[in-house]
Amino acid sequence: MKKIAFIILLGLALWQFFYQSAPKNNADYKPQIADFFEMGSTSKQNRSSQQGFACDSRQMCNEMSTQEEAAYFYQHCPNQQLQLDNDGTPCGKFFDQF
Repeated sequence: MKKIAFIILLGLALWQFFYQSAPKNNADYKPQIADFFEMGSTSKQNRSSQQGFACDSRQMCNEMSTQEEAAYFYQHCPNQQLQLDNDGTPCGKFFDQF
């Protein structure tokens, strides 16, 4: 009986740990990505015009030229299908291959 109670408590503790530590959705990563690529709200418009990024019909990692461009698209453009790494970086594995 003690083994069953111990296993149940251990299972609940593990479930609680992983449930709370996992992000609820991809939107939780967006502030981290913006900080990583220094796309904060202070000069968002100036940087986007300086970098020349603008939203268009591209949605996949293989359609992006750079990782910075992928981060801009993920942060600012709707309906993106970009793959996120474990750390929340969009298209990180795709650009690490080159």
